[in-house]
Amino acid sequence: MATANPEPSYSSPPGRTHCERCNREVPADSTVEIQPHEEHWCQECARETPQCSRCNRRVDPRSESLQSFLDRPGRSYCEECSREIDAFTCERCGEQFTGDYYGEEGICHQCAEDRDTPEEPIEEYHSHDRMWNRFGEPKKRIFYGVELEAISKTGYGFSEVAEDLVRSYGWYNGREFLFTEDDCSLEHQGFETIFHPMAPEWIRSHTQLLGRILKLMIDNGMISYLAPDHGVSAGMHVSVMFNRLRLWERHKFLALIFNNKALTAAVSRRRPEDLERWARIEAPATIPKMVMKKVYGAKEIAVNVKTVMDEAIGKYITLAEVRIFRGTLKFESFLMNLEYVIACVELAMDHHYGLRQTTQEDLLGYIRENRKQFPHIYAWLKEKGWVK
Repeated sequence: MATANPEPSYSSPPGRTHCERCNREVPADSTVEIQPHEEHWCQECARETPQCSRCNRRVDPRSESLQSFLDRPGRSYCEECSREIDAFTCERCGEQFTGDYYGEEGICHQCAEDRDTPEEPIEEYHSHDRMWNRFGEPKKRIFYGVELEAISKTGYGFSEVAEDLVRSYGWYNGREFLFTEDDCSLEHQGFETIFHPMAPEWIRSHTQLLGRILKLMIDNGMISYLAPDHGVSAGMHVSVMFNRLRLWERHKFLALIFNNKALTAAVSRRRPEDLERWARIEAPATIPKMVMKKVYGAKEIAVNVKTVMDEAIGKYITLAEVRIFRGTLKFESFLMNLEYVIACVELAMDHHYGLRQTTQEDLLGYIRENRKQFPHIYAWLKEKGWVK
């Protein structure tokens, strides 16, 4: 009975071995050990791999990348050496370094120098031409921006507060997160803080950061909710990326705000005279015309629909700026305002709710059903007797 041919043998003769990359037979003493899997490659294959400038080990680029640092040009390091030389990433510019960083704040020397010699901290009203960053990845495709107005209790020293705010929190993970801007409606007693667009999921996972920002302003004598006591009506505006909503979703969203005047006015917590002046709860035309962009909103109404240039994508986009809220530096109220707008948008996008399901009862029911997502607005509505 014939026996099957045995498997071919790939063993090498004494003193020779096979390259673990190209499988060529080479002298055993000529191979190079390649990290991180301790493979042995021939000299020709090894020449194609990057080499750590510190330990001289060769690294398989398919498994590990060498790290470069701005303060060590022309040199690169394997992961093990990068850890041993105590490398760090600057929290402001996002570059990586190996030298000492500034104090305990995690920023490089250059950013520390720029921070300590800042330009004018409060920019002129809408004079900026910047790239809009986006933070997080929204499951429902919508980002939300915030403009928060505040003034100094004394009317003085707010420029220093704005400088401290931008220095401490203006950048997040190497990208601009917020900036400050003048607004004549504040009677030159304060500034507005403008946040780059945020996903709802990002907001919920970064509440501690938002709380620290508000606390910095409070601790430095800024006020927002109490600004009317000083003759100024400070507000909080929440912007929605309107162009990412479908036409019927836009209609539902606007209807939730404009058609439920009592609820909108209550949630705004503004004085009636301030609502009338800055955020009237009435559409400047029929809602269908606003939806089709045949007529835009206005700065004096509850929702200002406007078109702006988004430098990040080089295109014009449409925003719906919800202007109803009285300004606040209270952490819970800040989140409550955001949650209310997000709830209106997400109800409008929910296909389980028909085009006409935009009543006060629909919205309150939606918030109650999704109270884990909207805990702050739900708690306020329950406290005030709007929901049970």
